[in-house]
Amino acid sequence: MVVNTPDSPITAEVIFVIEATAANSAYIGELKTNYIVPTLEYFHGGALEDGVGSGSVYGIVTYQSADCHPSLPIATWGPFTCPQDVVDTVDKIQYIGGHAESRACITEALTAALSCLEELGRSDVPLHVILLCCSPPYSAYAGGLVPPGAPATVEQAARLVGERGVKLSVAAARRIPGLVALYEHAGGELHTAQQRNYAKDPRHLVLLRGYSLKERPPSPAPPPVPDIQTDVYGQGRGAVSVAAPRVPPAPFPRAPGVSAVGAVAGVAGGVRNTWLTPQRQTLYANNSALLTQLAQPSQTCNVCQ
Repeated sequence: MVVNTPDSPITAEVIFVIEATAANSAYIGELKTNYIVPTLEYFHGGALEDGVGSGSVYGIVTYQSADCHPSLPIATWGPFTCPQDVVDTVDKIQYIGGHAESRACITEALTAALSCLEELGRSDVPLHVILLCCSPPYSAYAGGLVPPGAPATVEQAARLVGERGVKLSVAAARRIPGLVALYEHAGGELHTAQQRNYAKDPRHLVLLRGYSLKERPPSPAPPPVPDIQTDVYGQGRGAVSVAAPRVPPAPFPRAPGVSAVGAVAGVAGGVRNTWLTPQRQTLYANNSALLTQLAQPSQTCNVCQ
């Protein structure tokens, strides 16, 4: 039995926006098992079956990073009326590229998702865009020249999603602050979404709007740190310090027969008062014969007279 499914199938148009970079290849298995399949089961009204639909229409938009140029960073799949076809298509997507980038083209992906919903042409059913990723978005349009009328920033794209009446949900493998802001720009109530925990892993970010999944208990809070910090000074700051008694220094050991006065004055016990003064050496003690001759007084030369 599928948990948390409505009593009857829900007719809706759902676009899955999936990051198809190499970074997301490590998480797509978790995202598919924990969020894509349960979402399909929610709108289908039960377990997925081959070749069987319930009236809902699905589509997939994949996007990459800016290093895919000159190719387009987005691709579209569908439409599908059978939810099992969505799962099979997710398994066939190639998750490549993005090695030199830490962000991805979410602005272009949201614009493409809105175009897919417009082509489907139904406004009497709920419209959903579900973002599954692991990378933050570029702040501006990174897919080349901005088409006329297309949003130039990711904030504009998110606001356009909300203005079209589309409900944006986020299921990311990492808790990225930029995705939280994206959810709010699209019209989502962050405080209400954070009251319910749908994340399978505490590291995942799951913000749903317009539907629900299996609710999980909130992550336990870390235990408080015990206040057992030791005082490095040995006493509290407010304590009154007590001065320790002064101990006189130990006398310096001297040889027998030498008094303190004699050691200072250098007149007792045969101790010289110049015992630290080095002996003077004779200047030019080992001079060579040439230096000795040059040191003698010069004699008058008979030729120079």
